Amino acid sequence: MPATTSHLPSPDPDVHDAGLLGNRAKAIPPKQKRVASPFRGFVIFESDESLIAALQPNHQNVLRLMGSYAEMVEQLQVPAGTLRSRLHRARAALVALRQQQSGPEGPS
Repeated sequence: MPATTSHLPSPDPDVHDAGLLGNRAKAIPPKQKRVASPFRGFVIFESDESLIAALQPNHQNVLRLMGSYAEMVEQLQVPAGTLRSRLHRARAALVALRQQQSGPEGPS
């Protein structure tokens, strides 16, 4: 059996101290690659204001926050992961509205 570098104490990735993992739960492979966000370097333009106004209020609020992730986490009083997922969903909604506005052939 090849040596593994798992964060789990057992060499079997489907077993941990409390026993077997649930049917749907699986151990994360030790060297699994993270996928980069499609919104890295995302920019909100002044022309997006009318589109932002059409979004859900919670998406509007998170898109209008200013500062670092740490400052935004403090403002919202939520964990960093929650902030990141809210930003991702709000950015995706804004991109969808941008695409609808520009039409299927792209911006003119």
